[in-house]
Amino acid sequence: MPRLTYYLLRQMAVATLMTAAGLTFAIWLSQSLRLLDSIVNRALSVGLAVEFLLLLLPSLFALLLPIAVFIAVMVVYHRMNSDSELVVVRNAGVSDMGLARPAILFGCATMIITYGMTLYAIPASMRSYHDIQRDFAGSIAGVLIEAGVFTDLVPGVTFFAHARDRSGGLAGIIVNDARDRARILTYTAERGAITASPEGPRAALENGTYQETIAKTGQVNVLYFDRTTVSLGNLLGRNQGPRRHSADELYLGELWYGTDAGNDLDARWRMRVEAHRRLVDPVYCLALALVAAACLISGGQPRQGYNLQMLLAIGCATALTIASFFLRGATEGTDSLAPAVYALPMLTIALSLWVLLRNRMPGHSRGK
Repeated sequence: MPRLTYYLLRQMAVATLMTAAGLTFAIWLSQSLRLLDSIVNRALSVGLAVEFLLLLLPSLFALLLPIAVFIAVMVVYHRMNSDSELVVVRNAGVSDMGLARPAILFGCATMIITYGMTLYAIPASMRSYHDIQRDFAGSIAGVLIEAGVFTDLVPGVTFFAHARDRSGGLAGIIVNDARDRARILTYTAERGAITASPEGPRAALENGTYQETIAKTGQVNVLYFDRTTVSLGNLLGRNQGPRRHSADELYLGELWYGTDAGNDLDARWRMRVEAHRRLVDPVYCLALALVAAACLISGGQPRQGYNLQMLLAIGCATALTIASFFLRGATEGTDSLAPAVYALPMLTIALSLWVLLRNRMPGHSRGK
C-alpha cells in the first residue's frame, strides 16, 4: 500500500507541474505580443518587464494550482482505469477509500502550498510590484502612451500623442485635464515627453498652447508657451513618503483587523471579505482533488464508460467553480454571508468522502 501511494503521488505531482506550467505558459504567451510591443516601441526595459512578470507569478500560480490538481488527479485515475490497474488493485483488497488516499494526501499538500502563497508570497510580491510602480511611475506612465490613441491616464486626464520615437519622445500632443470640472484645461504641443518627478509623472511639453475653459461662464482663455510641464496626477503612487497599501498587498492579520483602512468602514469590510477569500481559496485544492477521485474511482465498472466518468468529473468541477464565483460575488455585498464561502468547499469534501466510503457500508455493492 505505501508503494502504491508513493507511485500515485509521484504521478500526480508530475502531472500537476506539467499542467500548471502549460497553463502559465499559455497565459504568458497570450500577453507576449503586448509585452514585446512595450519593449520595442514604448521603451520599456526588458529587465523591468521580466521583473513585473515574475512578481505576478505567485498570484497566477495560486489561481491555476487548484485547476491543475483537479486535472492531474483525474488524468492519473483515468489512466489507471484504462490500463485496468484499478481492477487489479481492487482484487488485491484495496477499498475505494484506500485508492483515494493518495489524492487526499496530494490535495492536502497542494492546499498547504497554496496557503503559503496566498498568505505570504502573494502579499509580498504585490507589495514589491506596487513599490516598483511607484518608483518608476514616470517610466510606466510613458509606456501607457500609445501613438494615435486617446489614453485615460487617470480619471479626468486624457492624453494623446500622434507619434513617438524609440527614445520615448512624443509628437503632436494633446492633454485634456478635466479633474476640476469648473476649470477644464487643454494643452497642445508640437513635441514632448513623459518625465518622473517627486510628485509623480509629468508631461514636459514644448511649443504649444494652453486653453482654459471656465465651465460656469463658458469663457475661454488661450495662452502660448515655449515650454511647460503638466502634472499627470498620482497615477501610480508618489515616489516619496508612505503609501497606502491595497487589499492584495496586505497580510492576513492586516486584512482581518483593517489596519490600513482607518475609520473607513466600507474599506474595513472589503478587507475582511478579502481575508475570508484568502482562507477559503486553498481549500479548493483538496475539494477538486476529491471530486476527481470520487468520480473516477466510484464511477462503476469499465463497461459503463471511462469517458462518462471524466465528463461527470468535469461537470462537477465546473459547477463547483461557478458556484464559488457566484457565492463570492454575493458575499461582497452582504455581511452575514461572508462565512458562507467556507460551506461550499467543505460540503463538496464531505459529499466526495461519502461517495468513496459508501461502498464499505453494509448491503451496498458496486454496480455490475
